[in-house]
Amino acid sequence: MNLYQLFTNKSWWGKLIGAFFGFLIAGPVGAVFGILVGNFFDRGLNLHFSHPFWHYHSEKNPEIRRIFLETMFATLGHIAKIDGHVSPEDIQFANTIIEQMKLNASQEKLAQHWFSQGKSVQFNLDLKLYNLHKAIHNKPFLVRLFMDMQYQFVKQGQLTEKKIVILNAILSQFQLAPLYQHQQFTRDYPWYFSWQQSSQHQNQSQNYQQHQNHYQQQPPPAYQHSIEDPYTILNVTSTANKTEVKRAYRRKMSHYHPDKLIAKGASASSIKTATEKTQQIRKAYEKICSLKGW
Repeated sequence: MNLYQLFTNKSWWGKLIGAFFGFLIAGPVGAVFGILVGNFFDRGLNLHFSHPFWHYHSEKNPEIRRIFLETMFATLGHIAKIDGHVSPEDIQFANTIIEQMKLNASQEKLAQHWFSQGKSVQFNLDLKLYNLHKAIHNKPFLVRLFMDMQYQFVKQGQLTEKKIVILNAILSQFQLAPLYQHQQFTRDYPWYFSWQQSSQHQNQSQNYQQHQNHYQQQPPPAYQHSIEDPYTILNVTSTANKTEVKRAYRRKMSHYHPDKLIAKGASASSIKTATEKTQQIRKAYEKICSLKGW
């Protein structure tokens, strides 16, 4: 049990210690007074340790704090812009986080800069998440804090397929289950699954009709795998299990990840190509997970 768990789950330490020393000093009356003083102590500690950003502020490595802050606000900006328009509510949410985190003037300017950076069409989400994962993969409370902030940001607005893709990309980077497997998501959006099934059925009907029209106009071509086939992209068979697919996904991502090319001093065009490839690999992995219900 760490300090956070100790002082948020056990709120009687101050009262117990206060009663003990109060009794030693002034007997029963001192014990009562010690309990009252200890109660204020417990409330103060509980308030301190239960602060949503306590884990960020308690991180001793300044570089980790910088990477966390940069990635968090850049990703918020990316999510805000993903549907084409940043709403006043999106900006207000980001400002509220700045206030809650008690950032100084310099940090506030950086947070606003990173938020704007995330809105850019050149923003590389995969690279940012990759670097964040390297920094905090062994710090579960920071991972949870990052994920919670992104989810709450999506929740305060309108849920869209593009936002779901981003949240799943974050979860995938940290090797967590996709969004639909999380109880919080099913509680917040109980309508999502019926809507998704209805949408899939409609798309299948449209695709079938298009296929029929095309088939009537042209002779059937010889079957071949589409270049967009997710199994072909990951170089696995359709019968591959979850472990095999995940292993293939990580191997492909490691091979094409832009971070390696940047370290080697590759050209901008090569980095751009690698970025597009990693996005294709991630989408293929998410497609397979969706098809198999993982």
